[in-house]
Amino acid sequence: MHNNNINYLSLPEKCRLICISDIHGSIDLFKALLEKCSICDDDYLILLGDYIEKGNDSYGTLEYIKSLYKNRKNTFLIKGNVDYAPHIILNEYDEVKAADYLFKRSKSIIHQWAQQSMLPEINRENIKDIRKILVTRYINDIDFISNLPFVITTSDFIFVHVGINNDALNGIDRKTFFNASSLLFDGKGPDGRWVVFGHFPTFNSPLSGSSNNPIISEERKVIGIDGGNVLIEHGQLNALIINKSGHNLDFSYEFTNYFNTRTILKTYEAENDDLHIFKCVLPPYQIIREEKYFYICLAPDTGITGRVKKEQLERDNNGCYFTRYNNTISNFLSVEKGEDVYIIVDDCEGYTLVKNMRGIIGWIKKDCISF
Repeated sequence: MHNNNINYLSLPEKCRLICISDIHGSIDLFKALLEKCSICDDDYLILLGDYIEKGNDSYGTLEYIKSLYKNRKNTFLIKGNVDYAPHIILNEYDEVKAADYLFKRSKSIIHQWAQQSMLPEINRENIKDIRKILVTRYINDIDFISNLPFVITTSDFIFVHVGINNDALNGIDRKTFFNASSLLFDGKGPDGRWVVFGHFPTFNSPLSGSSNNPIISEERKVIGIDGGNVLIEHGQLNALIINKSGHNLDFSYEFTNYFNTRTILKTYEAENDDLHIFKCVLPPYQIIREEKYFYICLAPDTGITGRVKKEQLERDNNGCYFTRYNNTISNFLSVEKGEDVYIIVDDCEGYTLVKNMRGIIGWIKKDCISF
């Protein structure tokens, strides 16, 4: 049952739920993740929005998700904020604003629709005519996304994309949806049920440590599942797996990413210290001291001290230091001979940045791995 904005879902006493958010056009990762979860016909697949934009194949991703929704039982969707992009760009923005948006976002589904329709590259001069064509040709896709609910609820869960305010289930609309508070840092749901959400990459939370894995807060009964796919340089696409037996709930996860794997040649025991990981820290940085392969830096706006690989610290024309990435990994990672890891950064001297099969990220000595 649903009322356009909320889908009220009744679950059986025993079932398995697979929850995925923020696919962002990564159809290959999405398919690989479903396979990794060994999804079966009886599983409930709950997708939490942001299916398109930013990734390489928004068109193919939307087509695949529409097919799942139409042909696979127990598949339920809500919409994310970027899923509104086609409607807003083609129907609401003026021509200049729409052209500017598309100029900055070369991977928008609107570009793919234009290519599928054998239309010229979109610019300010032709956007008026192209918008008319695309609105007519893809009206069913635009309506499909726009008509998805904002929320899925069960007796135990509230599934949303961004977050939820205390009274959000009463009179929820597009404005309250976009302005909902994230539960990544604090807060809890409105009525004691678990709240599962995406939108905000979990790495941004202090609770995530050096991973992009789902964050589960038993105390607040909230679960963030956005692994920063496409948005974060070491991100991943997460699946939260819920095994339900009555009111007994067991949580686990799987993930996929685009990184290649290598096998560890020799064991490395990491010796970590109390330095912090820089998360969404604004430059400039101050260099406190220099090590052989790293700088120890201070971020003045937060007072946080962390380790930055020398190759990732750069200097602008004003002499201010900044990093290649907004999120830098300060910690080292213990690895065992014979285990496989994902290679994230391998172009630095002395150390390689890796992610283990549990999703934990850290630096290891370069001679521990084969290339």
